[in-house]
Amino acid sequence: MVLTPNEILNKEFNSKFRGYDSDQVNDYLDIIVADFEKMIAENNELKKELAASKEKNEYFAQLQDSLNSSIVVAQEAADRLKQNARKEAELILFEAEREADRMINSASDTAKNIVTESDALRRSSKSYRTKLEQMIRQQLEVVTSEEYHRLFDEEIESQFNPDHFHEATNQRVNQRVDRLEEENSADFNAAHEITNDRFVEEEIRNAPEPTPEVDYPATFGVADHEDTEATRVDLNRDELLNNVEPEEQEVDSRHAELEAMIDEEAQAEAEREKRAAQRRESVLGQTIRIELPKD
Repeated sequence: MVLTPNEILNKEFNSKFRGYDSDQVNDYLDIIVADFEKMIAENNELKKELAASKEKNEYFAQLQDSLNSSIVVAQEAADRLKQNARKEAELILFEAEREADRMINSASDTAKNIVTESDALRRSSKSYRTKLEQMIRQQLEVVTSEEYHRLFDEEIESQFNPDHFHEATNQRVNQRVDRLEEENSADFNAAHEITNDRFVEEEIRNAPEPTPEVDYPATFGVADHEDTEATRVDLNRDELLNNVEPEEQEVDSRHAELEAMIDEEAQAEAEREKRAAQRRESVLGQTIRIELPKD
């Protein structure tokens, strides 16, 4: 049973002979009550502090548990991150190695294609150079041949000599004049006979009386025939002479056209030689550049 200060203070003892002094006992009890009250108050304070300490201890215990669980979760998360990072690194490394292999294979194929194309270009350029040299040699052989010099130095001068054209034109004109004169003289003789017969019949029919025989119709017909023939010959000569001028003009124009054609051919030949020389220089001086992939 726990005593309280009031119980101690109100406690009464029986008095006996030769007992303790009641005043001293009461004073002592008062001291005990005061100390006891003080101890009770301290005990209560200690209880309160103990309860608070327990609460704090529980809080810190919970906090410790949460911290421990957090640490565990963090550790697990760190482990997962490590695993994911390791897997991702392995995947990146695998992709990088595969991409590197692909780039190496592509670069190797490109290098092989470049080498093949360069060989093909070298062969084609060599073939083109050979053909170009052959063509140039053939052109030089043609240009330096005797037939070429004779064609452009002798035959053209003799063929397009204006004196020869005039002589040939005069010969053709004279031949045409002679042929026309022969044809016209035959036509004139036939017309003369028909005209004389008709004229004699009309004179005989219209004559009033006989007259001395005079060879008038024959004389008249001959004179008329000669005058007519001379007139027609003169007209034919004038026509032929008039036709000669256009023929001479046509010959001159043809001569000019031929000279222009010769000049154009010479210019075209010079232009072809110039282009051939340029192509030869461009082909012979061409540099083939091959860029191989760097390591």
